Amino acid sequence: MCYKTNMPQIKVNDKTYYLTNFENEEELEDNLEKLSNDIFGPGKIFLRFKKRIGISTKTIPDGYLLDLSSKKPELYFVESELDTHDVVRHISVQLMNFYFSYNEDHTGLRNILSEQINNDQFKKKKCDEYVSSNDYSSFDKFIDELTRNSTFKTIVVINEEPEKLSKLDRIVKFDVEVLCIRKYESSDGDQIFEYDTFQDNILTETSSENSKSMKLVDKSTFDTIVVPARKEGFDKVFIGEDRWYAIKFSEAMQKQIKYIAGYQVKPISKITHIAEIKDILPYEGNIESYEGKFVINFKASAKKLNNPIEYNPSGKIKPLYGPRFAKYSKLIDSKNFDDLWYEE
Repeated sequence: MCYKTNMPQIKVNDKTYYLTNFENEEELEDNLEKLSNDIFGPGKIFLRFKKRIGISTKTIPDGYLLDLSSKKPELYFVESELDTHDVVRHISVQLMNFYFSYNEDHTGLRNILSEQINNDQFKKKKCDEYVSSNDYSSFDKFIDELTRNSTFKTIVVINEEPEKLSKLDRIVKFDVEVLCIRKYESSDGDQIFEYDTFQDNILTETSSENSKSMKLVDKSTFDTIVVPARKEGFDKVFIGEDRWYAIKFSEAMQKQIKYIAGYQVKPISKITHIAEIKDILPYEGNIESYEGKFVINFKASAKKLNNPIEYNPSGKIKPLYGPRFAKYSKLIDSKNFDDLWYEE
């Protein structure tokens, strides 16, 4: 989570960078566009344009995200905001306007998305590849599916995340993903950025003859979340309290996750235990960095795997630094990370 605490600083190669405000929303949007590949990841297409949609309720989103990482394409409306005193009230009104416009003007939305994609050869090519590999009869059928049959979803991009913003989806009653981008600047004007990523744990790694790339997997098949843990926290919380916190992942993914597996980091470097999930609840406490995150409660004590799953330093899969999704059916039969996550 992102909170200002006495001028946070980052030091890189003996140069100090200080947390700095964006000058305006346009600068925030410019940097979102520049960082979009890193923030949203492979299988996503970010469209930045501002055109009015709606009939009785007219509104202008800051952009759209096309999520083509699964067999069913998903569309997200994107709203970029700087933190202000009434940011939650303002954003909730904006998102509700998006919702009403989406539901009453599918044709208008379809037309402007089609126009923007067709005007960008690279993005059109990515869409055409998705169309051909997912048995759509045409690009137009794909756009119809995207704009008429998608569940309404939104992404809010902000420079600081107020506590109340983490509860926004419970206010508006639809999925809201909140992503934070923070700018740090050195005394000589050099800039670096800290940012949240969008559902990056859905990917698996593969390799081609010439380069390493990321292969997309149907995220609807995932039912397990694997979390890294140091020994003290693992013994005290995962084993001792039959729960794990504080995790940030979308409530849309939470609906399909049934199991949680614990990866004990160095020197053990193995996935050793798994538990069935009882429920996933918002974390409640006075630790600021846990705001907007969740606690996973187990149905029963975690069970030790008969064959712990090892991280192999010489393997193709990188070590686990944050939560990552997996398939239970593969996990219980895997011996190492490559078995679990690598796909040819």
